[in-house]
Amino acid sequence: MKNFLFLCVTTFLCFSSFAQEKENDKEKSKYYVSSEVGAGNYMTYGVDLNYIVNDKYTFKLGYSGYVRNSKATPDDLSNTLSTPHDIMNTLQFMVGHAIYLNPNNKNNRVNLAAGIGYTSIDKPTNWELIDSDTRNTYIYDTNIKQEASLIIQPKIEFLIERYFGFTVSPTLQISESETYIGIGFGSMLGSIK
Repeated sequence: MKNFLFLCVTTFLCFSSFAQEKENDKEKSKYYVSSEVGAGNYMTYGVDLNYIVNDKYTFKLGYSGYVRNSKATPDDLSNTLSTPHDIMNTLQFMVGHAIYLNPNNKNNRVNLAAGIGYTSIDKPTNWELIDSDTRNTYIYDTNIKQEASLIIQPKIEFLIERYFGFTVSPTLQISESETYIGIGFGSMLGSIK
């Protein structure tokens, strides 16, 4: 995990150091932070550091969290000591290609991105009924797995101002034991135009 994170950060910093902005050309490097909330088979939230080279190539290093009510609850569950949730946390590195919808005004673009992620999946398991006269009360353990993920996330970016914009992004994340599919809505802050 430490080696993967080190590789992602090093790659991100190398590209930023090699990118040179030209004052007379329209080719520029852009840095910005984006955050997002979304829904699908999980509720999701995330934050990313984004880098665009020459208005074409994109690099993203980020974190996404996913949560939903547990799918493995007993049928007669009426009470637990804590609310059972399925939780995924993903560190991700993605590369992509930015395409402007109108190359003349450059107010909207599509960022076609895909990449890999390191995902931690926490799920309740080993449900045990506690003796109770009035309610079916359970306790449970948590099963934690770490897996690699494939992430596909085309993102439509609406560049409202030079330093602010909105995003809409359908997302597909596939790992060995879980798949997330959904759509997110977010904002961008930084050098986006």
